[in-house]
Amino acid sequence: MTPVVSIIMGSVSDMPVMGKAAEFLDSMGIPFEINALSAHRVPEMVMDFAKNAQVDKMEYAPVTVDFIRSYQPVPDRDEEAIREAADLINAAERPLVLVGQGVELGNAQAELRAFIEKAELPAGRTLLGLSALPTDHPLNKGMLGMHGNLGPNINTNKCDVLI
Repeated sequence: MTPVVSIIMGSVSDMPVMGKAAEFLDSMGIPFEINALSAHRVPEMVMDFAKNAQVDKMEYAPVTVDFIRSYQPVPDRDEEAIREAADLINAAERPLVLVGQGVELGNAQAELRAFIEKAELPAGRTLLGLSALPTDHPLNKGMLGMHGNLGPNINTNKCDVLI
């Protein structure tokens, strides 16, 4: 069978990640091949999907999913857990709020602002959470991640509570 995925390994240090990727592909029954590059160092690991896997047509039968194990749109309210979280936040010396797309999807921008302003909590934003907090807000410390700002990326390592 022709491999659908080619895993390209740049160095021996990539082997643990490559092994997990190969294990996953094997468990899904997806044919794959492993190629090691000795002359060039590629960034970490590249998974190259065959062109036919990207463009060919196949039979598809939609399945109705009426339950997602990890999603509870209205979770049960646990008053003790809420008190514990509030105590943890109040006792924090270097807290940081991570603002993501959930604020946008929940239309909770006003609630976010009220929360961080009341507690004077600095906030870093993910790419999909950029519009949840105005850029010029004094508690906005910038974007996290590879394309983000240095400050919030460093603060994620220095904070004692990440919310």
